[in-house]
Amino acid sequence: MSTKTNATHDLTWARAKELGEFQSTDLMVAAGVGPSVVHRHISIWEGKGLIEVIRKDPSGRVFRVVQDSQPASQPRLVETPFGNMWRAMRMMREFSPIDLAAHSTTETVKVSEDEALDYCGSLARAGYLRATKRHDDPKMARYRLVRNTGPKPPRERRVRGVEDENTGSFVRFAGRSK
Repeated sequence: MSTKTNATHDLTWARAKELGEFQSTDLMVAAGVGPSVVHRHISIWEGKGLIEVIRKDPSGRVFRVVQDSQPASQPRLVETPFGNMWRAMRMMREFSPIDLAAHSTTETVKVSEDEALDYCGSLARAGYLRATKRHDDPKMARYRLVRNTGPKPPRERRVRGVEDENTGSFVRFAGRSK
């Protein structure tokens, strides 16, 4: 990034933090920058988990700065196996389930190679990962993240209900799925 780009980014980020909650038009006015600059910065901040969408209004999405929203004494990040694996995937260029388990395990969260293999399989079936190298041992296969949708980890869900093959419809059970 050039010095001018850094200065524009820093100014825009400072205005976003001052506003706390904002729409892209609010930020354009507050920072005195154009729409392409604001949209680029918002995209970067969303990807890094610095801001989140709190609601969608008729005039657009409303964002909230989340980086500085917790006191320093509280941990900023709540670790989970899925969250750790997703963050590791977003940082690594290419990985195997073995790599993923190693990079996702911390003092407080243990991620097994089998858990990493299952998660890679789910995300590959959903189109988030692409296999770059197949192997006889699935734990040695290599993957690349091709659909980075933001800081929150995508998760496989199992929905219970009734499928009617006569109509091609699916009706979910009311209440919680088990």
